[in-house]
Amino acid sequence: MASARSLHLGWVSAATLVNVNAWVGLAAFGPSAALASVVLSHVGAVSLADLYSRKALPVASGAVAWALFAVSQGVPIGKDAGVLGETTMRGLAYAAKGAAVAAFLLALIRARLSERLMSGW
Repeated sequence: MASARSLHLGWVSAATLVNVNAWVGLAAFGPSAALASVVLSHVGAVSLADLYSRKALPVASGAVAWALFAVSQGVPIGKDAGVLGETTMRGLAYAAKGAAVAAFLLALIRARLSERLMSGW
């Protein structure tokens, strides 16, 4: 049961970040705000994945990492994406992939450390 709730927590967290970015785009705050929102979302997602790892919720961390990777595969749409340009959007996709790897590795490292500490090394 804990794994199912943990998975749901990870997906809801990721969906919230995606929805915030969608709202920033629809609210037409402009390309600078859209770019800042994406960067902060990447940082927030990795921070959440790390928090979930520290709280012994590796499935939630994995869900956040998976969502980051899925976002990196998406197709940018909207006026702000057009203004920021293909190079910037491609760079943000690479950043999302990097953030996904970081989130996954943080969860893996914390899980291994936790196992070792429990076993007495």
